[in-house]
Amino acid sequence: MYSIGLISPYPKLADIAKDIIDIIDEPIDIKIGDMNEAIPIANKMISEGVEVIISRGGTALSLREFVDVPVIEIQITSIDIMKSIKKAKKKGNNIGLLGYDNVVYNIESIAEILDVNLVPVIFSKADRVEQKTEKVKQLIGKVDIVVGDHISIQIAQQYGIEGLLIESGKDSILESIIEAKKIRDATNRERERFEELKTILDYSHDGIISINNKGQIKFFNPAAEKIFNINKDSVIGYSIHDVLPHVNFKDVMKNGQSKIDEFYNIGEKIIIASTLPIKLRDKVAGVLSVFQDISKIQNTEEKIRKKVYLKGHVARYRFEDIITGNEKMNKLVEVAKLYANTSSNILLIGETGTGKEFFAQGIHNASNRRNKPFVAVNCAALPDNLLESELFGYEEGAFTGAKKGGKQGLFELAHGGTIFLDEIGEIAPHIQTRLLRVLQEKQVMRLGSDRVIPVDVRVIAATNKDLKKAIDDNLFREDLYYRLNVLTLKIPPLRERQDSIPLFVNAFIDRYCRQNNIDKKTISDEAMKALQAYKWYGNVRELENVIERLVIIVPTKRIELYHIKNFIDDWSEELQPLMQENNEYADISDTFKIRIDVHRSLKEIESDIIREVLQLTAGDRTKAAKILGIGRTTLWRWLNEAGYVSE
Repeated sequence: MYSIGLISPYPKLADIAKDIIDIIDEPIDIKIGDMNEAIPIANKMISEGVEVIISRGGTALSLREFVDVPVIEIQITSIDIMKSIKKAKKKGNNIGLLGYDNVVYNIESIAEILDVNLVPVIFSKADRVEQKTEKVKQLIGKVDIVVGDHISIQIAQQYGIEGLLIESGKDSILESIIEAKKIRDATNRERERFEELKTILDYSHDGIISINNKGQIKFFNPAAEKIFNINKDSVIGYSIHDVLPHVNFKDVMKNGQSKIDEFYNIGEKIIIASTLPIKLRDKVAGVLSVFQDISKIQNTEEKIRKKVYLKGHVARYRFEDIITGNEKMNKLVEVAKLYANTSSNILLIGETGTGKEFFAQGIHNASNRRNKPFVAVNCAALPDNLLESELFGYEEGAFTGAKKGGKQGLFELAHGGTIFLDEIGEIAPHIQTRLLRVLQEKQVMRLGSDRVIPVDVRVIAATNKDLKKAIDDNLFREDLYYRLNVLTLKIPPLRERQDSIPLFVNAFIDRYCRQNNIDKKTISDEAMKALQAYKWYGNVRELENVIERLVIIVPTKRIELYHIKNFIDDWSEELQPLMQENNEYADISDTFKIRIDVHRSLKEIESDIIREVLQLTAGDRTKAAKILGIGRTTLWRWLNEAGYVSE
């Protein structure tokens, strides 16, 4: 592929050009052709990828009229002319100089320097062969020889006038090649910029239209075609006022003032448009308008919110994951399912650790908002100023340390979905006021902003406090309470649903055995009764923590009553009868304490415990096996593998 082509009117020029090309290592397609012959040659070159053509004299001028790529003319310099005249002087002192204006110039100085009589014949660009012939015929009998370009010499020779070609030197040819490379590179850069801009405009989701200073449409991108349901080929060159009479182009063209975010009803669509002047040297040369379909903006917003949803604002639990265990809890779940079918705000009341967030997530996942975000925030876990900025967001510069560009609040992130406000009774009065406005108006105003943002959010709040007492103590707004307490769920503490404790215990044992890659453990009936008898003031969360510790620390496959005694912080008096019923080895279990090095492996910890038990039982393996909750054979096998020898 050649990007530069050279069409030489005569062979010698082509030979000189080849020598130069070999030196500069620039691939150039060289062909020979003069005047009209050069036009089909040039068109063929262009079809094969040539972007710039080099030629000389009349051939170059002719090509400029008939081809669509830049044509670089090899300049005929004064030195080239003087060299030719000096050679011609050998034939006589009267010399005709034939050529265009760019050749026949400064003729007096040349004649004076070379001491010759120069007779000029000037051709114009409009001259055809016939006109050139008539001009050359006038030299018959007046000159001894003529100098000029290839065509001029051929005409003179037809009338018996000897002719000498003005040849281009290497410097002129090299300069024309350098110029051609510059133009090619500049053209390619412009083409790249144009294609880049065109691609951006063509693939923009916004409709883009530009007009010239006469109001005629110059550009109409594919997005504009979709928005207005108009084929661009049918409107390019037409007046914008005929095509889109409702859009405010006229004022922008007249005043040069931009019109930003104007709304138009076009058919069944609501369009938002920003129209801006295109200025050239402070004069309006045209107008550019950018259009957006409101429905498209809403769809984009929906995708962004879904992306945020997928990043973690998701409810993991369903009603099926809630462990009930009694009729009271079953009815509570059924009520929650009814609540899920509404959009009303819900207040969950219950002690810490009763599973309020489980219910909140279950309600969300059973509602028609299940595919939208579920955003949870613990209102007691954040300082007041941080909680306020997290809930409502802020604008850039709203306060010291504010993130550049501002930040969306949790209400904005929860748009279309559910926000769960845990420990709602802990929020400060001024935040209560802002929250009340959000619930009433369905609008959020970021910190540092005067712009409201509409939000569609369902609020589920939770508290372990008596909010009515907080109202009496002027710690909680009464109007906010009634906004939140449209629907209520009171979740009973674990001590009021003791029949569900075995379900929780077995579920937690399974979970933590899997998580820690521990063989499946069981729990004795006595140990289970003790767990059911305990008050569990920390509710399900406290029970879960105890079971997790037991699974990890107890070395045997079965958890016994004496194992759990040291794992419950407040071992209440009502558990003592259970311990007395199972006190065969109570004297040993009471003194059975061992320091655990957490940096050692589980196998090493087991070894320490078994060795300690054998010491306490004075080597009685039967007694040790029973304390450990394993068979004598199992104990014997372990001792054999460990190489343990008792005295």
